[in-house]
Amino acid sequence: MNELTTSLVTKINTAHSAAMQCGESLKSNLVEGANKMRETGIYLLELKEATPHGSWLGMFASNSNSNPVLNFTDQTARNYMSFAKANPEPIEDIAGGIGSLKALMVECGALPKPERIEQNAKEEKQQWLSLLLRATGSLTAAIEHNPLKEWDEMRRVTFIEKAKPIVQLFIQAGGKV
Repeated sequence: MNELTTSLVTKINTAHSAAMQCGESLKSNLVEGANKMRETGIYLLELKEATPHGSWLGMFASNSNSNPVLNFTDQTARNYMSFAKANPEPIEDIAGGIGSLKALMVECGALPKPERIEQNAKEEKQQWLSLLLRATGSLTAAIEHNPLKEWDEMRRVTFIEKAKPIVQLFIQAGGKV
């Protein structure tokens, strides 16, 4: 090996060792943090159980109470409690619950909110709704032009089967048939 290669190999091995130590430290900190979040959720569940009916939401900074007891939102509390319920035993390995841990860390402010993803989801919903409304308008126009009573039996049955999921969504959304 020449001098440059030897130097690079040494630097690479040193950086790798440091990365492995950081990785172990990060893993340890994540496990400890997850257990603290779980513990917070357990305490919140106990507090909610002990709180008189109607008083729970007044304990959070997110509500217009001048003296909140807890300095975070009720949504954060719900996330902590859900995390605690999903992890009834202390966490030893972070790999299994990384999704719920990430969501909780975002809600607690430890990670930034993925605003771009939320914006894309809103845009997709709006596009979906726009497409659905256009399709409904086109379908209505087609049926007015070619009334259902003039369709053959096979075509009516096929239409009814294809329309069932849409009608079910309409009813779930509060529509009346």
